[in-house]
Amino acid sequence: MTIYTKLLLFLIALVLAFHSLVLIGIVPHEIVWGGRINKEQVCSFELASMLITIFLALVLLMKEEKLPFRFPIKVLNIIILAYIFLFVFNTIGNLMAKSMIEKWFSVLTALFALLLWFSLRSQKQKTETGKKP
Repeated sequence: MTIYTKLLLFLIALVLAFHSLVLIGIVPHEIVWGGRINKEQVCSFELASMLITIFLALVLLMKEEKLPFRFPIKVLNIIILAYIFLFVFNTIGNLMAKSMIEKWFSVLTALFALLLWFSLRSQKQKTETGKKP
């Protein structure tokens, strides 16, 4: 497993823990989603975010051949590229948030985008040199 994947999976675990804390009310909902959602919307937004995050973890594990099933490698690469764009746009959104705490999350979302990019590039280079990714 690449160092990029290990770091990403660690960060994903932290993100899922954070979303869980928002869901149960320990972290106030006013500091997430740009400070623009009300208490009634928190559950659906957080659950959707958690599902998207879990799917990313599954994609990374498939890419590393750690699951008994796997999408074709080209599909996995396209999904990872889509996540890179998602995190870039999320970074921009976080920078425009009302909450200073969420503005700091732009560092995390930018880190996700970079790690995903490095992961995609390193595995592509391994494939091109004939080594098993």
